[in-house]
Amino acid sequence: MKIIFFFIALESLLIFNSSAQDFQLDNNTSMQALYSTAKKQYSTFEKTHGRFIQTKNVNMHYLTWGNSSNPCLIWAHGSMNNGYELLDIANDLVKAGFYVIAIDYYGHGKTAIPNHAVSLYHVADDIKFLIDKLFIKRAFVGGFSRGGYIATAFYDAYPKSVSGLILEWRLCFFKYILSQTYFCGIEC
Repeated sequence: MKIIFFFIALESLLIFNSSAQDFQLDNNTSMQALYSTAKKQYSTFEKTHGRFIQTKNVNMHYLTWGNSSNPCLIWAHGSMNNGYELLDIANDLVKAGFYVIAIDYYGHGKTAIPNHAVSLYHVADDIKFLIDKLFIKRAFVGGFSRGGYIATAFYDAYPKSVSGLILEWRLCFFKYILSQTYFCGIEC
C-alpha cells in the first residue's frame, strides 16, 4: 500500500519536472512505468475502499476498512492531508475489531470546497449524515490536528452518536497505543 503515497508524490514530480533537461529517455521510461503501475494500484485500492456520499454541503469522499458490523471509528485527517492519513494503521485497527471510516473534509483529497461558507460544524453535519446513511448509531470519532477540531465539533453537536473521542497530535503515538492494545480505558 505504500505505493499509493509514491503515486501521489510521483504525479507531482512528473507535473513539476516534466520540462527538466536532465531526464534521460531510460529514466523517463522507468518513471512512466512506475507511474502506470502506481496508478493502477491506486485505482484498485479506490474501487475497494473509496466511496462518495452527497451531503447537504458537498460530495464527500471517504475510505472504509473492515466489517461494518464492528464498532465504528471515524477519522478526520489533519490539515494538508486526506483520509489516506490512516493507511498505515487502518489494518491494525481492523484487526483490533473496528470498522474504520476516514473522511476527506473540504478541500482535501477528493472532496471539493463547497460553494457556500462552511465551518467545522458543517463537516460534523456531513459526518452525521454519513453515519445515518450507513445505519451507524454510535462511533468512536477522532482526528489529528484540524481533524481533532472536527471530531470535537461532532461530539459537541451529536454527543449521543459518540462512543469515544480520540484527539491525536501525532500518528506515531496512535501506532504506539495500537501496539500496546490500550484504548484509553474505553471498552469496545
